Amino acid sequence: MVNTMTLPHGLRLLAAGILALPALLLLVTIAPVVAILSIPSLAILVRRRRDFTIPRIILASPPRGNRNAPLLRHAVVTGGSSGIGLSIAIELARRGCHNITLVARREDQLADARRSVEGAAASSTSENGTVAVVVRTVSVDVTNYSALEGSIDKLILEGVDENDAARDDRRGPPGPPTLLFHCAGYSNPLAFADLSAADFRDMADVNYLGSVHVVKSILPHMTRGGGGNIILTSSMSGQAGTYGYSAYSPTKFALRGFAECLSMELAANGSNVHISLSYPPDTRTPGYENENRNKPEECRLISESAGVWDPDVVGRGIVDKALRANPPFDIYFGIDGWMLSILTSGMTPVTSEFDAICQVAMMGLLRLVSLFYLMDFGRITQGCNAASATTRTPKEAQTYSSYRSLPAGMVLINLKSTLGAKTNNDEFLYETNATTKVDELIESLVGIHNARVRSCLVADAVKALVTYGVAESPESGGTHRVQESLDKEKEEEPNYAVDPSGLRSGPPPDSHVAEILMRAVQTLEEYVHKKQVLNKVCLTLDGIEKNIASVRDAVTISYPAGLPEWDAVRIALDEPVEKLRGSNLGGSFIDAKDASLWTCNKEFLRGTLLSDRLGSCNEKTKVIAKLTTKGSGPPVREPIVSEAERNAMAAYYFKRQEELKSLSKADEDDYLNSQWADPKGMKRNLQGLTDVKTPGELSRLPF
Repeated sequence: MVNTMTLPHGLRLLAAGILALPALLLLVTIAPVVAILSIPSLAILVRRRRDFTIPRIILASPPRGNRNAPLLRHAVVTGGSSGIGLSIAIELARRGCHNITLVARREDQLADARRSVEGAAASSTSENGTVAVVVRTVSVDVTNYSALEGSIDKLILEGVDENDAARDDRRGPPGPPTLLFHCAGYSNPLAFADLSAADFRDMADVNYLGSVHVVKSILPHMTRGGGGNIILTSSMSGQAGTYGYSAYSPTKFALRGFAECLSMELAANGSNVHISLSYPPDTRTPGYENENRNKPEECRLISESAGVWDPDVVGRGIVDKALRANPPFDIYFGIDGWMLSILTSGMTPVTSEFDAICQVAMMGLLRLVSLFYLMDFGRITQGCNAASATTRTPKEAQTYSSYRSLPAGMVLINLKSTLGAKTNNDEFLYETNATTKVDELIESLVGIHNARVRSCLVADAVKALVTYGVAESPESGGTHRVQESLDKEKEEEPNYAVDPSGLRSGPPPDSHVAEILMRAVQTLEEYVHKKQVLNKVCLTLDGIEKNIASVRDAVTISYPAGLPEWDAVRIALDEPVEKLRGSNLGGSFIDAKDASLWTCNKEFLRGTLLSDRLGSCNEKTKVIAKLTTKGSGPPVREPIVSEAERNAMAAYYFKRQEELKSLSKADEDDYLNSQWADPKGMKRNLQGLTDVKTPGELSRLPF
């Protein structure tokens, strides 16, 4: 018997196609007959009418002309800060959904997403005259069930929005959700040998258990509110396992089992809640871009065969299916999605006669076609493996299993500088990828550090300009101080103040100009302040430079002729870092070449990757790091007790010592004068002699 595996792939494919041609023709001929004969029975087995109703108290003012008004009362979108979730929220806003709640972890991304959704709602309202859309945000991790449940209960029952509580007090609670779109999840495409046990656990926590937590916390409210639609987001990798998704695909396969079980239970209980499972293809989202940075070549080539979709198209398709009176269980996209939906239908519920007919009539035909796909996938994986093996040196081949694909994931760095940054600006957050080179990371961190130092200089100089006026020429030699004492007219000018340093001679700008300058400075200081760490806002060099540019524009508006070249405001705004570093203004500026990055008493070595020090990372990885000068060794460890705690302890001990001193000065027999120390006190109380008055005291009584 001939071993066909030794034949070239193209020849094998051609031979298989020729041999399968009779079977394909027979299946194509029989399929229409099977479809026609099965229509009567499928109409009975499949069709399930579903009348969605909401209690009257909730439907007080439905939007006119909107047949989906009951479903568009309150939609909750998890993972709504970006990607498909954000596209779904924007589409719901355009369709006039009354209340939209975005759920995600990052507060800064939620704020941006909220503005995008509100912008889409405003444009839709002005064009179509639909009802006003109220957008709320909830910052919570779906893997933390107790926190998620508490946030959802507070939102639904009280209408509390963590980012805008004042506005929510006026808007009232949104009521039970009628739509739930669960889009939170992530992927780390690596070969099995390159994944750690923690990678499997983390993806299961987010992708599967996170879905269970979301449904568990929202389903009771939705059931009590009259019903609704729940749309869980799986993936085409949840229908067919492929190279690189050994940790991701199982979590999406598990969602199908969860959705099927939950759908049957809800139907048995007579619930008006419907479950749908969407299988989006590769979609151009931030998560997809993060995957491509470390995706194995085999995985990339297989994924490209289905193409990349736009998130707005995917989001619109999911919303269209979710708003149907009889929504489908499977939501698929494109010809590949349709084929996979039929091939993997199994025991899934079917609510569409068309889908049922296709599954019954075309299962055999598409199964034969799928074998050609699998053969091609095998060609891709084996070809990549053979090509990489021929180009590797023996030493590279020895370490290939460890370094073929690099650990993926985002890393949140809490940088604490030890280089003399100004007062409140000693730390900030920065987000990067685990595969970032250490040299590039240090350069980026130093750039942000220097920009923050420049921001402090700009803010101090502008404040001095507003208070004391324009700087005096250095050629004056300080003679203006004598002139100020003799010139009484300046002292009569409003808001005039003498500069203690003698560098500025005034007069200060008027109140309107001062307000413009101070508003720009306040925005700059708020952006670079260390409180952004508590707000979980990551700084970027572009963001700082934009705020500095706003201050520069404010100065240009206030002083059209320009400030003199010796003024500290102009120097801080326009001079490069190289010139500021050696001046009395730039003691905190550093050079990226002379900087070192440390964490946990270990240095990030130049020439390596961030993942070489941190290992495998995911989207939750957070590192506290410090910048030091090269050659200075590891930074000093932070004290266990902070300065504020130490001062509070010292105040307590001082107070305690003072109390002990006062007790030591007291007479040892002082307690005998107390009423409780009288040995005959009880006897007097029993005899009624405790309040006996003398004759002189009786004369002073009021009766």
